[in-house]
Amino acid sequence: MPSSKDSTAGFTVVELMVALCILALLSTYVITAAQNIRHIDEMIRRVIATSEMQGAQNHLQQVLSGAMPLVSGEQEKIAFSGEKSRLELIVASDTELELGGLHAVAVGTRARGDGRFDLVEHRRMFRQTSAAAEEGEVFVLSEAIAGLEFRYYGQASPREPPRWHASWVGMNELPRLIEVVVTMPASSRRNWPRQVINLASAR
Repeated sequence: MPSSKDSTAGFTVVELMVALCILALLSTYVITAAQNIRHIDEMIRRVIATSEMQGAQNHLQQVLSGAMPLVSGEQEKIAFSGEKSRLELIVASDTELELGGLHAVAVGTRARGDGRFDLVEHRRMFRQTSAAAEEGEVFVLSEAIAGLEFRYYGQASPREPPRWHASWVGMNELPRLIEVVVTMPASSRRNWPRQVINLASAR
């Protein structure tokens, strides 16, 4: 007949085994919870990045589509200058945020110290009679992009059909469409889909 000492020792071993099983289960739950937290954090970062990109895209859509066909200079060329990675145009003021009148807007890139660029918008009051350009303000639309490219669709001269152009400078009318391609670094979670913007005032 087993002694009470043996029974107590056997019961202690069983408790230890149960405790180890419980510890293993808890460890599994902790590891799973940590992985889920990492996944949730990644999802939140992606949602924030997507929201920021969408806001910048919507703003650019509003600005570029509102280009006004103002004529400037003695040669009566349209006040619009579109290059490969920079464009300048005249738009009406945002009545909710700005004083009335017209604004000269330039959209392009600004170099950073890490080899990337910021997508920026320079905005100032436009006055045809002003001899000196006002300083204006600079707004960052998107940080740390890899590149920016514009293309312009329209009829450069009456003798040729409308087509895509790499630049739109010194023309007599606005382009009909502007294509915007923003390239993100390979390591970035952000994605800027290709935009094709219709200019409301273009003929």
